[in-house]
Amino acid sequence: MLITNFGVSPCMKCRVNNLSLEVFLAKSFKEDWVTPSLRDAVLHEREAYLRYGDVALTDRHDDDSTVYLICGKQTKNGVNIEERFSVRFVSGQSMSIEEANRFLMTNLAGGSFLEAMQKQLSGDGTFLGQLAFVSRICGSVHSLGGTSVETTTWAAPKMTLTAYAFALAVDHFFEWTQEGARTAYLFGIFREELISRSLTVAHNDHRVPRFENARSMLGGNHEGEITIERTADVYRYPGYFFQVDQLWDLLRQLVLAGKLSPLTLARHIGGDDAVTELMSQAPMNVEYARNLGYLLAHEGMIDNSTISGEELRAMINEHVGDGPQLCALRRKNWDEDFLHLMSQKA
Repeated sequence: MLITNFGVSPCMKCRVNNLSLEVFLAKSFKEDWVTPSLRDAVLHEREAYLRYGDVALTDRHDDDSTVYLICGKQTKNGVNIEERFSVRFVSGQSMSIEEANRFLMTNLAGGSFLEAMQKQLSGDGTFLGQLAFVSRICGSVHSLGGTSVETTTWAAPKMTLTAYAFALAVDHFFEWTQEGARTAYLFGIFREELISRSLTVAHNDHRVPRFENARSMLGGNHEGEITIERTADVYRYPGYFFQVDQLWDLLRQLVLAGKLSPLTLARHIGGDDAVTELMSQAPMNVEYARNLGYLLAHEGMIDNSTISGEELRAMINEHVGDGPQLCALRRKNWDEDFLHLMSQKA
């Protein structure tokens, strides 16, 4: 049953065209969740990450976070619906650079990205206090009928409030929280399709808000490329961290070459029908990769196959690119971007 009574008033209300939006501050930095029902509602939205695997819905970074839940109601195709969106901003002020680099899960060839940024900005000991990290972006659509509320089962409607909900959360974080007031950069690892399809809207010849690729922020001061650090967690959640089409293509080639057993692969991607789809080069649903991480993280020889888990990971490193990339929003651009975004039609 969808939670509808959060036991607290929204911290902000807004109307964008036919969207009625309410912003709830679910948790502040170093404080408990505002109400148990808000916490439960946020965790319900975070269940969207379960499509990538057995992702923990909370972690230790929640303690150092400001968390928002945004609810938007509208009538769409004659159906009253509610869209919900949640996002978390983790403050850098309680992290070391090493911890922050691990949180970003990125490598800069020849050094640390954040150390390079610190040198470029002549950052002192307060440098990390100027940073916050965006994570746990998630949302869902629900149909509303009478006194009951049910998760929608009709053909996966596209969420329409995401860019506005994200913008309202960022704006409230910058303007109304102590951590946000100190923040000069919001960093996060984002898939390009999330930015282009969900978090931004078109304005003249560009999109707002302006997400900047972190590599470009270093200019010519560093030659290294920024890549996702291939840790155990990255292999464990391949549907998020890898270019999935490239990964499916590699697995297909390994099956055709007789190096990877289709029976073993079937156990990890949803059965024989999923393998049949893979071999026919049909589009593969990302949820097929939900349990694939167990295979990719395997140690030693893979069952009924001629390659080991270590050899499989080496092939992935060679042939499969990163899914998300490290990007940033600059505080100095925010006010202008926010006004442009909120003036666009939903």
